[in-house]
Amino acid sequence: MASVDDYASDLEELHRNQALAYRKPVLSPIGRCHYCLEFVEGSRLFCDSDCRDGHALEQMAKERNGK
Repeated sequence: MASVDDYASDLEELHRNQALAYRKPVLSPIGRCHYCLEFVEGSRLFCDSDCRDGHALEQMAKERNGK
């Protein structure tokens, strides 16, 4: 028979796994804009604020549509 501690541990593991499943992927610098694929210098993710905002809007639309 499982103890209260065992149930608590199982519940904690379930919550941790659910949280990990719902986390958003983190973008890393690739030398190109993540939206329009233009070359960017240094550790920049986007070439300008328009691309940054466009990417954010695109990601929000994907979340709304379940993708």
